[in-house]
Amino acid sequence: MNIGLFADIYYPEISGVVTSTQVLARELIAAGHNAYVFTPRYPGGDDEPFVHRVTSLPAVVFQKIRVAVPYTVKDANIIRDCNLDIIHTQTELSLGYLGRHMAKELGLPIIHTYHTLYKDYTHYLNFGKPTSRYDTIIEGISRNYLKRCTAVIAPSQKVYDLLAQYGVNRPVYIVPTGVPLGSFDSANRDEAYMDELRLRAGVGPGQPVVLSLGRLSREKSVDVTISAMPEVIAAIPGAKLVVIGDGPDRGRLEGLAAKLGVGGSVSFLGYVPWEKINSAYSIGDVFVFASSTTETQGLAFVEAMAAGTCVIARRDASNQGILQDGQNSLLFERADQLASIITRALGDDRLRRTLAANGLKTADGISGRKFATDMIEVYKKAITSNKSRPVSMLMRDKRTRARRLRALRKQRKYRDARK
Repeated sequence: MNIGLFADIYYPEISGVVTSTQVLARELIAAGHNAYVFTPRYPGGDDEPFVHRVTSLPAVVFQKIRVAVPYTVKDANIIRDCNLDIIHTQTELSLGYLGRHMAKELGLPIIHTYHTLYKDYTHYLNFGKPTSRYDTIIEGISRNYLKRCTAVIAPSQKVYDLLAQYGVNRPVYIVPTGVPLGSFDSANRDEAYMDELRLRAGVGPGQPVVLSLGRLSREKSVDVTISAMPEVIAAIPGAKLVVIGDGPDRGRLEGLAAKLGVGGSVSFLGYVPWEKINSAYSIGDVFVFASSTTETQGLAFVEAMAAGTCVIARRDASNQGILQDGQNSLLFERADQLASIITRALGDDRLRRTLAANGLKTADGISGRKFATDMIEVYKKAITSNKSRPVSMLMRDKRTRARRLRALRKQRKYRDARK
């Protein structure tokens, strides 16, 4: 099959959507298919051969973010030349509309993955205060977009239930994003880079490390982890929180650490390259994942388990069936429970090793290969059930009907004149 993946964000950006798109493309290619990623063009940088950068402009508010021009003749011709069998959109925004337009033009089935719970981001639109009015708007926009798709992918049961609540009337399949297990193998760790990270974070030999890794935005709840550190440090004085990642909330989080008097025990290291992410996870004694309500799957804790790091996470529907408290992870429900759980894990080497070993077994069942295999089955069903015809064919049909109608009118006028 020739598969087109349309995504509004891709490397150098880092997010769960980016990871999902790249893992899927690579695994589809490894399975013998042709995958093409269409995403906004960034200045400079190298891309893998299957990545096609479409025309883009800097975002008005965030100049570092690129926004694709929804349609250009040049980009459309490139997409046509790929001879696609199916289109799979990863976004409801500009590339999503481009993918939908090309699917209609070429008569192709279109699959869409609903990655983002937009209802949990409405505080950005209302100066930090959520409002049900935006929830209603988002529900309507989502339903309107998805009703034009052949099928929809939900990364978790949580998303599946939400789409059912929205009244989405398309086939919905639960397909979790897989992890490229080979990238997280212990043999692929870069010990020199791990030492470099520890040095930058000011972590000494034997010093316990609490790790947070991901985008620094308000909905990721990194402030919950920072707020737990005074109690953790009181119990384990050498404990250090290392925050890897960047984002709009970094300044506020740095201020919170200083305000709580733990600024010297919290280090912000910024982004690390994807090829070093395994090494980054491996410097932590425990990985804390405090985000919950905005997560559709929680790919970060799966990556941490694949890297062999003990996971502490907030209990949520997005990790139900994957994380098991006391078996492959430690779970908390309220923010005031986190400090005691971190302290317990840091103080019990045997517990951490057991949880990490069981977590590694769990990650083995969420592989990138299985992700691609499940998606291929969805693609086959969509192609079989596709009844759409290319717009070009429909236009030809319309022109043919118009010509026939004109000819019929002429015949009638001729007959009337003969009478």
